[in-house]
Amino acid sequence: MSQQSTAQQTLGVFVNAPEAQQGYTMIAPTRYNEVYLINNCGELVHQWESTLTAGMKTQLTSDGMLLRAERSSTTFGSGGVGGTVLERAANSDLEWEIEYSNNEFCQHHDIVEMPNGNILLHAWYRKDVEQSLMAGRDPALMPPGGLWTERVVELKEVLPGQFEEVWSWDAWDHLVQDVDPLMDNFGEPSEHPELIDINYHNQSADFLHVNGLDYNEALDQIVISSRNYNEIWIIDHSTTTQQAATHTGGVQGRGGDILYRWGNPAAYGRGSVLDQTFSGQHDPEWIPETMVDGGAIKVFNNGINRGYSSVDILVPPVRPDGSYVLEAGEAFGPRELTWTFDDDGSFYSLNVSGAQRLPNGNTLICIGNGGELREVDYAGNLVWYYISPVGQTGLLAQGFEPTGNTMFQARKYVPDYPGLSNLSLESQGKLIPGDLDCSVYPEVAHMRFRAQLEGAFESSYGHMRTHLKAKKLIPQLQPYNGDPVFYFGGETAAHLPSNMVDWVLLEARDSSNPNIVLERIPCLLLRNGTIVSVSGDINLRFNTLTPGQAYYFAIRHRNHLPVMSMNPVTFGFGALVDFTEVNQVRDGGNQLISLGPEGFALKAGDFDSNGRINFADYQKYLTMSSAIDQYEWPDANLDGHVTVKDYDLYKKNQGSVAISELLY
Repeated sequence: MSQQSTAQQTLGVFVNAPEAQQGYTMIAPTRYNEVYLINNCGELVHQWESTLTAGMKTQLTSDGMLLRAERSSTTFGSGGVGGTVLERAANSDLEWEIEYSNNEFCQHHDIVEMPNGNILLHAWYRKDVEQSLMAGRDPALMPPGGLWTERVVELKEVLPGQFEEVWSWDAWDHLVQDVDPLMDNFGEPSEHPELIDINYHNQSADFLHVNGLDYNEALDQIVISSRNYNEIWIIDHSTTTQQAATHTGGVQGRGGDILYRWGNPAAYGRGSVLDQTFSGQHDPEWIPETMVDGGAIKVFNNGINRGYSSVDILVPPVRPDGSYVLEAGEAFGPRELTWTFDDDGSFYSLNVSGAQRLPNGNTLICIGNGGELREVDYAGNLVWYYISPVGQTGLLAQGFEPTGNTMFQARKYVPDYPGLSNLSLESQGKLIPGDLDCSVYPEVAHMRFRAQLEGAFESSYGHMRTHLKAKKLIPQLQPYNGDPVFYFGGETAAHLPSNMVDWVLLEARDSSNPNIVLERIPCLLLRNGTIVSVSGDINLRFNTLTPGQAYYFAIRHRNHLPVMSMNPVTFGFGALVDFTEVNQVRDGGNQLISLGPEGFALKAGDFDSNGRINFADYQKYLTMSSAIDQYEWPDANLDGHVTVKDYDLYKKNQGSVAISELLY
């Protein structure tokens, strides 16, 4: 059957708004052996050639190499099959290659470049019928030939092009079954949420079908996506390989058992189909702490059970020590997602697919089956739209409905990503002619800021608490329109991120006379100290400032002393004003308070926001004392209550005064 022309655009860029994240998007088709890097106008800026099709992950490493899994195996017949992992230089030359496949095992789907340079992958390993029965598989559910377990493997390059296995985890060591009471792993799955019910899924040898993973260096944990169990699992990476095969050892003391799982509590007997959220999901990933919803986990939820897909973000109930809250007899929380986007059910992909949270707060969505990329802002507005023009034989024809342009995932690399530094990035013209006629928007001058609040800082976590956000007490409208600040801007955050601490107000001041305020912008303070715009962008823009000129910058919070930069700072492209550094703040030794190794913070206790911590603040505290679950100025520790803890912070800093330029 021949393709029919639609006499209109069917491929390439359809939308490119100024609000789209500037950067370069990797187009890595699953059925073709070339990889493309394009700018926001769909112009080709770099291209790699390979010999095999994807198997499945392709990414640009931080040192500019193309890290890629390729399909070389012919002995495993499930979706996502790979077998080879390799790196190619900018000119496509092969740097190294690992053949991780034979008749008994095979790499598939995802690979991760770890911060230490090691490679994390996952692979199927065959278990024959006898081994599967001995593990407790119900004979009535036994597929011919037995089952495939999943193993997560870390590889280290010990010599150029030579790798050794330095760590591994096998799901087979963490099974539970309720079929044969004579076996060691007999038990009720609902009583063992740390284990995998070997009889939950009964459709294929590939009974787990892991399709994605990610590594969190701060927690030293790995998240795994099991498509057939409709769950994500978190395991401890701090174990040795020997400990990972047991139920003890590692930082968490639980060996390789599951520390946390979410998406389908029926898989461990603590829920029903009504409690299921994920269905065939892909691409689990921790969001970096510097971005909105940092620390949360992002997942592309294929939604097979409902017929439409979504991007879902959840905040696991993690304790300061990296363990997870689980009430007796209950399913793991949270009870609801912190952010989700499905565009009213308008997109669906049966398999593959992924998403990426971007530094400006946007989310890039890869709807894999149709090679469709959508970038939406934090409020869900479409700002960039692209359909891949690459099919299984190369570039497709404009004006025809695309076929075979499937993508596993897509990633956009921002202009300052280190891996781009060795690429020329010069436009080589449109990858596919006939799409949107547009220009790449020039970079706009911007600044970046960091700050910490003494009252909100939680030493056991090493960051500020987010209790106000968790209790839904923070207003969406900026709160600085009252006495004495009187900022009457109508800035409203359409969605407040899960890692938000509170609103802050930034001020740009004249370099020769810092008493003169030139511009003020309300912003969102994240728990790690990053300050973002109301739309979630870490790059903060001042509309009235002149690029290349220097200004003082100050920060205010409603119940902490304001501070100002030590010197004027040039307004340009990405300069950082770090109010957590004592030498970057005017009179920083007196104006800031030390948090030890975590830097410095604004002093708590200025309940009337006038720059002085004195008896007037105490009087305001008395009027609000014992307030519960409210957004109040005397709530110095930002937990939603006004208690003696807030008084203690005030008392500690009583007599402190901001520099004269910041007083009201």
